[in-house]
Amino acid sequence: MLALMPLYIFGALCAPAVMRRGRMGFAVLSLIPALAFLWFVLRLPEAFAGKVYTLALAWVPQLGLRFDIRVDGLATVMGLIVTGVGALVLIYSSRYFSVTAPHLGRFGGVFVAFSGAMLGLVISDSTLIMYMFWELTTVFSFLLIGHYSDRVSSRRAARQAIMVTTAGGLAMLTGIVIVGEVEGGSYSLSGIVRAAQDGLLGPNQKGLLAVAIALILIGAFSKSALIPFHFWLPAAMAAPTPVSAYLHAAAMVKAGVYLIARLAPGFADMPIWRAMVLTAGIGTMVLGGYRALKQTDLKLVLAFGTVSQLGLITLLVGYGNAGVALAGLAMLCAHSLFKSALFLTVGVVDVAYGTRDLRELSGVGRAMPAVAVLAGLAAASMMGFPPFLGFVAKETALQDLMGAGASATVIWVAIAVGAVLTVAYSARFWWGAFMSKKGVAALEPERRSRVATAVIGILAVLGLVLGIFSAWWSPIIESYAATYPGHAGHLSVWHGFGAPLLVTAAVFACGFAVFAGLQRRGRAFAPFPLRAEEVYAAMTRGLENLSGIVTGATQSGSLPAYLSTMFVVTLAGIGITAHLGGVDAPSGVRAWDSWAQGATVVVTVIAAILGARARHRFKAVLLMGVTGYGVALIYELYGAPDLALTQVLSETMTLVVFVLVLRRLPPYFSNRPLKRSRGWRIALAILSGVMISGLAAVAAGARKADPISLLFPDSAYTFGYGHNVVNVTLVDIRAWDTLGETSVLVVCAIGIASLLFVRDSQGRTDRLRNVVGRAESALRVRLVTTTDGKRALEPVTHSEAKSVGPSRWLASVVKRGVASRPVILAVGTRLVFYSIVTVSLFFLFSGHNQPGGGFAGGLLAGIALALRYLAGGRFELGAALPLLPTQLMGGGLIIAVMAGLTPVLFGGVPLQTAVFDVNLSWLGTVHFATALVFDTGVYIAVVGLSLEILRSLGGEIDRHGEIEGLEKGDGLVLVPGEDTRRTARDSDEKRAALSAWERSSSD
Repeated sequence: MLALMPLYIFGALCAPAVMRRGRMGFAVLSLIPALAFLWFVLRLPEAFAGKVYTLALAWVPQLGLRFDIRVDGLATVMGLIVTGVGALVLIYSSRYFSVTAPHLGRFGGVFVAFSGAMLGLVISDSTLIMYMFWELTTVFSFLLIGHYSDRVSSRRAARQAIMVTTAGGLAMLTGIVIVGEVEGGSYSLSGIVRAAQDGLLGPNQKGLLAVAIALILIGAFSKSALIPFHFWLPAAMAAPTPVSAYLHAAAMVKAGVYLIARLAPGFADMPIWRAMVLTAGIGTMVLGGYRALKQTDLKLVLAFGTVSQLGLITLLVGYGNAGVALAGLAMLCAHSLFKSALFLTVGVVDVAYGTRDLRELSGVGRAMPAVAVLAGLAAASMMGFPPFLGFVAKETALQDLMGAGASATVIWVAIAVGAVLTVAYSARFWWGAFMSKKGVAALEPERRSRVATAVIGILAVLGLVLGIFSAWWSPIIESYAATYPGHAGHLSVWHGFGAPLLVTAAVFACGFAVFAGLQRRGRAFAPFPLRAEEVYAAMTRGLENLSGIVTGATQSGSLPAYLSTMFVVTLAGIGITAHLGGVDAPSGVRAWDSWAQGATVVVTVIAAILGARARHRFKAVLLMGVTGYGVALIYELYGAPDLALTQVLSETMTLVVFVLVLRRLPPYFSNRPLKRSRGWRIALAILSGVMISGLAAVAAGARKADPISLLFPDSAYTFGYGHNVVNVTLVDIRAWDTLGETSVLVVCAIGIASLLFVRDSQGRTDRLRNVVGRAESALRVRLVTTTDGKRALEPVTHSEAKSVGPSRWLASVVKRGVASRPVILAVGTRLVFYSIVTVSLFFLFSGHNQPGGGFAGGLLAGIALALRYLAGGRFELGAALPLLPTQLMGGGLIIAVMAGLTPVLFGGVPLQTAVFDVNLSWLGTVHFATALVFDTGVYIAVVGLSLEILRSLGGEIDRHGEIEGLEKGDGLVLVPGEDTRRTARDSDEKRAALSAWERSSSD
């Protein structure tokens, strides 16, 4: 079991490469859930015996996080559904999508990742880990629902689904935390339920516990599309049919039902539980069935039918009785099978005929008899027709509810009403999909697939087989149903003649009567006066309008105004806290320890004042740099070489960024503000500086206990095997912080760069624009005379361009519009570039015991790239490192994550450091700490960040300047063989040059 989750991760990452060979890659990906399915099949003998598989794994023991696995009867059934149906749907996808369908690699990867997340959800025994997988399914479902990203309906449905389910998930997380703290800090799902059954869970905190359970149920309702959150599921039918067959029939929507089934044995007797579960279950069941009868899209008929069935399953598993729960678990299995089969049937019909509208389909059953028969089997199970599994589940529920009291009578009557609607819309679905209709011409199917039909057949026939042999496999779920109050009983295809069978007969009679009445009437029922989706749309519009009002009132576009607001709020918070809590002033403050520190502070302060008064932007930037270097010198004078080194490198990179941006800004600042405004800003700045400095002094003097940092030197060597406390803290002691900061850095860099690189409505970016290749020759064009006597521009090839001009010290071509480059800069860059890179690697490898580390080394390598860019332009940057920044940042992050997870495979904890001493005769003993691998990931990510900065703020600005030059007619044209340069002034020449440049620049 432990190897299954990494297998899903590996499969999701490799899916794009696998899918490059075509849609048959789906069959290869199906092997992953198939292997997981095989694991559950091999465990069936233990499941029949009622044995529970457990695996305890400490993940972050300091935080009490454990990756505990618990596979009982319920988890076994859910695992078989998640893995088995997932494998079949992937096989089906190999025939559903066309050969030329785009983005199949992304679809396959996200699908496998979702399947793995769903499996993790059902086997986790920790509520926090379960919530992690819960939210992963939310994110992956968003990507799957929005697969057709070019369609407005898909994007809208994906946004709606993630907003609704995420809101419910946050409510559920609050409830989980409350229950965990009430339990005394335990987040074990099985432990919480046992404590509730024994009456030990918060005996004096019933009110708080009720609130927590209500919040958890809100999360479950939102996930399983129960009222009032049911509207997102029908909208999600904009997704590809395989997504609907898996997520919305067998996997995602079952997550909420699964959680209710998990908690019901311990909490079903709570008043808040019964009120919420019974109301939501009955209401969803009736509303979904009613609205299913109104639909003309076959997929929407099934979608609202799914809503109705989810209400029924919730009602059964949340009722709190062992026999009814047994029926609910059987219905959960039946629904996964027949609804998946029916969704896949709709996909076959849609692909074959190009429509899902039942008013436009006619004679499909004659053209596709096998599909019609198999769909009929699935529809019969959905109706509850004997001897299908759907019939067995409903009969079991009626058997336990009838004669069990007044409340049970209400429940079974509601189930009967819902069953009538189910029979009616099931008959309407099959009639609309396969029967011949008067006035509607029969069409010939365009595509058929035996593989797709076989998948439908497996799911449909299983519903029949499991119904007939229900008594054989009943012990698997009986073991879990026995945890409920009451007697679980057994599943059986025949309960004898009695009241339940009469109710079933009446249900079928009424259901077919409703269907026949609709056929005669010719139209569906009247719509409800108020719909949940309309309420959601109104709320969304209201929030958007409110955000517009707030934004208009607060976002003036003035950076000084924003900074002033932040400073005022910060000062107010400090002042209020100091007033309420009092202030313990430090006993004494030393101004400095040496004259060098005082002199450095004086120079730094003078530079800051001059920078604030500077009118010239470049002058202000240089003076700000002086303040940064002054801070670095103070670090060094206080004996912190690592901090000083990092500050110097960061300040240097910041100066480069400022200089790159200043090229597109006016040289001077705008007019000075009014004297009154200037005085206010000066006063606010002085007050902020004084308050922050005072806060730092008070915080340092208010310490009561010994700082934990006193333990760092010994811990750094004992656990991190290094003498450099700062670096070991980053890569071992506080490695989680470093990993999180690296992730944030990568996400922010990619997000900001995407804003700079988007150039049209399709969001196209120039991925390889800065790599030397075709793009360099497009900057050089020559004026030629065509055969018809017209003059035109044609690009100069790379070989021709190399023959023009003097030899080059750098790899890039001469920048268009510049006759020559500074030779000293080019020669100096060539001489020192590799030396700087070598030193950066030295920082990386020596950082565990000497000043340096991955972050400092990465910054230094970025400075080396900046030097190459300044010496040779944007194409020189591509020649220096012909990789995309996203590849470097993503690769670095992956290396860091894998370095953190690897110790777990050897019985350690995440991010644990191990040390190896290797004796190399020619080098001596090499002391290798595994934290170096993690630090290498940080190094690569920082290099990628530096490259992204140079590519975005440097190369992108250059490109825009070149476009503007061509548009204005200032583009210089190099004519090979002539020592002259021409300017393309003619409009036709300008357009030709710009078009050629854009085509090759985007290559």
